Amino acid sequence: MGKSFATPVANADGTFDVAYTVTVLNSGAVNLDGLGLVDDLGTQFGSAFTASTAATTTGGVLTGPAVVLTNTSGNSTAPTANTAGYDGTNALLAGTDGLLAPGDSYAVSFTVRVDPNAAGAPASIANTATASGDDPTGTTVSDASDTDTQPDGTPDTDPNTPDEPTGVPTVVTPNPGGRAECGQILCHACGECGWDL
Repeated sequence: MGKSFATPVANADGTFDVAYTVTVLNSGAVNLDGLGLVDDLGTQFGSAFTASTAATTTGGVLTGPAVVLTNTSGNSTAPTANTAGYDGTNALLAGTDGLLAPGDSYAVSFTVRVDPNAAGAPASIANTATASGDDPTGTTVSDASDTDTQPDGTPDTDPNTPDEPTGVPTVVTPNPGGRAECGQILCHACGECGWDL
């Protein structure tokens, strides 16, 4: 299972909007049903994240999860997204429906707001999603996400570290004339942000 994000978008108040995509691939030899996917941002991001659904305009989840199925086999059915109910601490899927045939995948995309400057926020904003499904014998199998744009089992950042948490690059609040360290997002007084490499 791979988890990736688009470049964080800086807001004037020092918060950042981050669009995530979690891609789950059935790399096994049997169908999986009873599909589940949890991404508990509240626990892993601490005070940098405020749990709320997309219906709440004060932060947390800005865009609820949406599912896109890649049904190469013609035998898979998409799980239902928990679009209205996902608050950043519960399941990204609305239940345990859907079926994932070998070689097929589904991707779940959602956008959240994080505040790396919140009191008590962790120094590193990283997290791991967990997917599950039941094989034909009823045995539940699960996998933790890797920092990966492709769910091929090889993390993009370190191929020797499976189940690697996905970290949002360290972010810096707007700082006129200030510089960020290498690899951080640099925000200028005009509100433009870019990578400082």
